[in-house]
Amino acid sequence: MNNNSNLTLLTAIFLVGGTLLWWSNWPAPSPRNAKVASDDQPTTRTDSASPQPATEPVSKANTSDNGAGQHRKFQYMPARERNEILDEIAKLDIYQIFQHYIDANKIEKDIGKQSGIANILTVALTEKEPSPEFIEKMHQFVIDRSYTDLERGLIVGAFAGTQTKVGAEFVLWSATIQPDQDIRSSNISFIEQLGGGGSQKYLPAMIEPLWRESKDPKMLKSVARAMAREGAPSSIELLLQAASAPDDQHDDRWDYAGWALTKISSPYAVPPLADALKKSPFGSTKHTLAFITLTQIGDETAAQALVASLQTADESAAPMILSWLTDSQSSEIIDAAEAALAAKVPFNSEKIREALSAGTAAYRAKWKAISRDK
Repeated sequence: MNNNSNLTLLTAIFLVGGTLLWWSNWPAPSPRNAKVASDDQPTTRTDSASPQPATEPVSKANTSDNGAGQHRKFQYMPARERNEILDEIAKLDIYQIFQHYIDANKIEKDIGKQSGIANILTVALTEKEPSPEFIEKMHQFVIDRSYTDLERGLIVGAFAGTQTKVGAEFVLWSATIQPDQDIRSSNISFIEQLGGGGSQKYLPAMIEPLWRESKDPKMLKSVARAMAREGAPSSIELLLQAASAPDDQHDDRWDYAGWALTKISSPYAVPPLADALKKSPFGSTKHTLAFITLTQIGDETAAQALVASLQTADESAAPMILSWLTDSQSSEIIDAAEAALAAKVPFNSEKIREALSAGTAAYRAKWKAISRDK
């Protein structure tokens, strides 16, 4: 590859965006406060497809008026009062928690409370693997159109939030297997909530076939995001392979692979990205994509992999390296660049060493000036 190609490809390094932040409106209760009883022998259990109202009386705090003579909804309560109600529900077994979930909308018409109870279900499902009977009950609930799309979706979301194999199986069932095609389509988006930064070793085998075989853009987007969140070597390689496809092979898979790479922030993805740097020619599309993604992660191991890859660069990359370091948002990258200035570290071109020196000096000077002006 000629020098101009190197410069063009490396220019992409400076187009990296910020990391997407995720949060929910209703905080889940602390697991240490959720005293979940055995779901094999629940104290109150409904075996029919249509749950019955809970036998426990609704707390007084939750039945006071909101000023209009109606049930006082969660949105009118202070956080402390809401949490007290949720804490009490969290002490129940999983069947009773689910019954309160049903009643929150069916009886109390309080979607805010129902959302809060959905988070409690996530904790309960995480702390103790649910019985096959309970999972089947949830299957029937999800495909029962007598319930709203929102409350059925909250249940799928509760399973997605567990970050467990059982949760992943439930989400994939809801999006790919269960009989209602419309519901399958609406639940595809929950797949992108899977992936736990290297903690779900079982997940790649479950979702990578979908990435290879699906022609549904919505499915490809969700699976790509889950692959990026988990950061397994095989998944990262699939994303890099698709995103670096030749111009005449650009399709939805190429599009969503590139998008997913911009979402990676987990250090668990560093090893496969560092491996791609070593195995790809400097300045190639795959090398550049790996460089961009590692810059985005920016931790110590990512920084070391990035600086090591510069040892084989030719002098045409020097201007880009200077700008990359001057505008860096990662002190770890700067530290790694300064460490590489030691005489014992070999470089293919001394121009690269000079760019590292000038870039780190410019970075230090810039932040010193910013600190002085504050």
